Amino acid sequence: MKFKLTNYDTSDYKLLEYKLNNLSKLGYNCNSVDIFTIFKYDNKHFYYKTDIFVPDKKSKLSNREQRDNWLMNYIDHGYKFIGKSKKIYIFKAEKNIKVKETDNSLLLKYFKTNKTLTNILLVFTALFLSFLLIPNVFVNNSPNEFITNGSILLHYAPLVFCLSLIVRFINNYMQTEKIKNTLTKQTRPKINNTREYSFILSNWLFIISILVLISGFCLDTIERKTVPVNDNILSLNDLGYTSDRSETYTKSSSLFINEFYSYFENNDDEALKINYYR
Repeated sequence: MKFKLTNYDTSDYKLLEYKLNNLSKLGYNCNSVDIFTIFKYDNKHFYYKTDIFVPDKKSKLSNREQRDNWLMNYIDHGYKFIGKSKKIYIFKAEKNIKVKETDNSLLLKYFKTNKTLTNILLVFTALFLSFLLIPNVFVNNSPNEFITNGSILLHYAPLVFCLSLIVRFINNYMQTEKIKNTLTKQTRPKINNTREYSFILSNWLFIISILVLISGFCLDTIERKTVPVNDNILSLNDLGYTSDRSETYTKSSSLFINEFYSYFENNDDEALKINYYR
């Protein structure tokens, strides 16, 4: 059994087809496709087709009717519809059957209008977020940012997160430009190992950044321990003020700070907050 990420961008729809067929040659097949897909070893060889439905605005039929007719074209030729990843439709057959795919002119129109503008906006968003978040990683060196291993992960998470967005969106933009060039020449996109590596890099960087964020929040919560107050903790009473002393304080440690504790108490007029770092 294999567990694969199949969250392919529409500009890489033929790369997904290439990947599915290669896995099937090794005997691994799937009955449905989503963002994550499970491939089971059945030692059979199937043939997969991927395509993008683009409605023809000149047609008198509605978009839904056009899509149904488009799907039936594959089904009538012996293909089975097994799922959809984003806007990529995936079909499966026992034989390599030739079928009329979406016209190059419609695909070119889709990539020129919808996809190009979306990619530019996403690249700009990634760069803008990087401009906002990354400088704070190097400027904000407050000890409170490093009091737990979880807080350390959260402090540096914007670096991985912004890098993953930049790599992902720029890669999608570049692949869209390449596919537009090939469609203009009335050819289909060619697949190579470089495209597969760029897909793996862009997607797994994003997944790692999400895992870093989740791990950071979980570790930060777990590593902040509530400890009963002892006589070594300075209080308002020690300073000559009346107060009902708090019963607990927060204690933690990390790779950067051996020991940290935080204590807070107040009365109607005075407040005392202590942060201790070692």
